[in-house]
Parts: sequence; structure tokens; C-alpha cells
Amino acid sequence: MYRTLGLIAAILIETGSASAAPPPSAKAIIAASKMATGGAAWDTLQAADERGTRGDNSQPYRTWLNFRSYGMRSETQRGDTIMAQGFNGAAVWRRAPDGRVAVMTDASARSEAILTAYVSNNGYYFPARFPAAFKYLRRSGDAGRKSDVIEITPAGSRAFEIWFDSSNKQVWRIVDRGDGPPITVEASDYRRSGGVLVPYLLTVTGPDGKIVDRVMVKSVTFGPLDSSQFDPPAK
Repeated sequence: MYRTLGLIAAILIETGSASAAPPPSAKAIIAASKMATGGAAWDTLQAADERGTRGDNSQPYRTWLNFRSYGMRSETQRGDTIMAQGFNGAAVWRRAPDGRVAVMTDASARSEAILTAYVSNNGYYFPARFPAAFKYLRRSGDAGRKSDVIEITPAGSRAFEIWFDSSNKQVWRIVDRGDGPPITVEASDYRRSGGVLVPYLLTVTGPDGKIVDRVMVKSVTFGPLDSSQFDPPAK
């Protein structure tokens, strides 16, 4: 009897040890995603010029991204006017339709700009260029899709969740919880441009589950870097 109980205890201990295997490495999952979507081709990129439409009214937009350091610029056309905003790593700026330029350098504005730029240029593929903390959260089967969920906190900004499809390694969901209800971005329709795979459809969902924005990419062109285009325009 005691021997039987001892054997059962041993089995339970062994089973418990096996089920308590360490979680996957967040950095390994990101590295696998980078390899599956372009590998070394990502490291050759300098800048991107993206064009498409967004919103229910299919407003034309154009976005420039810097893959070497923080830099982002976006222009959205609304009727006959163009709204522009950008970030050069130090200053966040917005240009109104009348040409007036507002420049912000406070910590809050920079934090938001860092997060937006980091997600937009896949900063997690370049940890040496864009420092961040990585934490593996869980394995998920949400939406019938097996995913590895990782928390990333870019230096100078806040944490967000990024979901990697366990089969094709592509990023398909990003969750920004911030200080309130979460905002979710789902990426799909991956296509190859410049040797790397990028999503051509981004669907933004609010806390209530309703779609608040839909970005439809028409083209992505990679080329040389002109860092001056990320600077605030002359007032």
C-alpha cells in the first residue's frame, strides 16, 4: 500500500515537472517571425513610402517610415485639405490645413509617438536600434487561431500586446490597453514588397467591438532614407 502510494506520488511529481516547462522565449518567437517574413531582407531596409486609403470615406493617405531610428510622417487628404503629422525621434508635430504647425516635446507626446512608430516599422525586429523589454504572456486559441502572445514595452513608452500566429509566424493582432479599454488592430492580407511580407489590410476595433478605422494599403515602396522629412515643417 505504501509502495503504491509512493509510486503515485512519484508519477504526480514527474507529471507536474513536465507540465511546468518554461514558457517559450519571446525573443525566439520574434526572431522566427522575422525569418518567416523576410529574414535578412529586413536588415537592408532604410525607409518606406506607403500609400493607401483609410476610413469609411476611403480617404487617401501617405506614410513614410524610418527603419534605422525613430522617424515617421503621415499625410491624410480630406477633400481639398491635407492633414500632416510626424515624429523625428525628439519632437512630435502636427500641421493643420491652414499651414500652422504645432510642435510637442513633452514626455506624454513622445511616448505616444514612440509607440506608433515602433509598431509601424516593426521595431521588435530590430532590438539593437529600438530597445524594448519583451515578456511572453501566454498561448492563445482566440478566434480559432493558435497564437503566441507577447508583451513589448518600447523604451520611453508603454506596454502593448502583439499576437504571432503560431503556424505562419505572422503578426495578426496588436492590443493597446493603455490606461483604459483596449484598442485592437488586426493585420491581414500579407503581400511581399521589397523582399519582406507586410500586411495590406489593417482593421482597428474599439473597446465595444465596433470597427473604428480600416486601412487599405495600395503600395509599399522601400528606398533610401531622407531623415529630414521627419522633422517639423518650417512655420
